[in-house]
Amino acid sequence: MSAPRKARGREAEWDVQDTSDWSEWPEELQKALRAFGRAKEWGGEEWEECVRRLIALERAWGFPEKGMLSAPAGATDQERPTEVPAFMRAARRWEAPVVLNSEAGPREEDGTFAQRWWTWWRRAQPPARDTDKAEWDSPRDVEEEEWDVIAKMHGRNGMLMFVGGLFWWGEGAAAHEDSMGLLADWLLAVVEVTRVLDAVLKRVSPLVDKVENEKKSEKKAKAAKAAADKQTEKAGATQGKRKAASSETGKENAEPPRKRTRTR
Repeated sequence: MSAPRKARGREAEWDVQDTSDWSEWPEELQKALRAFGRAKEWGGEEWEECVRRLIALERAWGFPEKGMLSAPAGATDQERPTEVPAFMRAARRWEAPVVLNSEAGPREEDGTFAQRWWTWWRRAQPPARDTDKAEWDSPRDVEEEEWDVIAKMHGRNGMLMFVGGLFWWGEGAAAHEDSMGLLADWLLAVVEVTRVLDAVLKRVSPLVDKVENEKKSEKKAKAAKAAADKQTEKAGATQGKRKAASSETGKENAEPPRKRTRTR
């Protein structure tokens, strides 16, 4: 594994995968990875695998800072855990632990962070998973194109926020007196996200190509329109000059006005 490069005088403290392209990572993703390293003691291999998939998604899109989403992925502000918009208003400080507004879990209990996170996650799933059922369809049973919406959830407001929410939940569970039971519940969510990302990553490559081709087509269309507009403007200017020249020529060729003579 390659050693991570320094970023702003600091190094990544958690080597979950190859970070030889560390300098290309957005600053927020770098900060998030350092924060996620705090879970390595109690998150286990499951957590590391989940984070690896997240980074693979960001890498596939070229490590965009903002991505396609202007607001956190999935549902509305009313359906997201309140900690998410609060985190954003607090300048997205990954280095500081997020204080949950409720107990961390369990997810069967209304109002816990676990229950609220699962509701948020459920709203983001493609219709094909039929999340209204007690047992959701496995990600492997969903057609690849159904994952397009989640596959586009890259950048600071995409899957990073879901995984960040998982991290806050895990920290809260690890600090609880019943940490073993709550962390076992948390690991189910970690595995679920990892499986979804596995399915999504199979779709990302053709989707990235599609988006890039659309951008190129849009760029060509804009360039063609700009050229056509310029040509139209040039033609209009030329026609205007011709009219002006014709007008001047007409004036020169016109007979001078005759003087009137008075008759007695």
